[in-house]
Amino acid sequence: SGTETVAAPLTQHTLMGLEEFSTYIITVRAVYNGMESDSVSTSATTLPSAPSGAPQNVSEVGVTSTSISVQWDQVPCIEQNSDNSYIVRYSNSTGETQMSPLQNSQMFTASGLTPNTTYSFQVAA
Repeated sequence: SGTETVAAPLTQHTLMGLEEFSTYIITVRAVYNGMESDSVSTSATTLPSAPSGAPQNVSEVGVTSTSISVQWDQVPCIEQNSDNSYIVRYSNSTGETQMSPLQNSQMFTASGLTPNTTYSFQVAA
């Protein structure tokens, strides 16, 4: 809980020193000569910090003519943030890249792929 005063004519302000992955209620009101306007409130949630580690042991676990499945070990607990999400990026030999965000999953299947085409996969936490 705290109060920050922003001098006119500013209409934006950055709050610093907030806790990661926390929801805050922000209330704004105008003050002039000691008189206050009605207030307006909104809520906002800060983002979690980036994990310091990467997913381990990424491997292919299934292949068909038009799909590839990959799996990985989760980021070690000591290197995780409070969010267990991953992003899988994959691209073909021409450089066409796809990206898929995943929540609480350690396996991904890319489907609709072109037969006889080489794909590379990258998993990030």
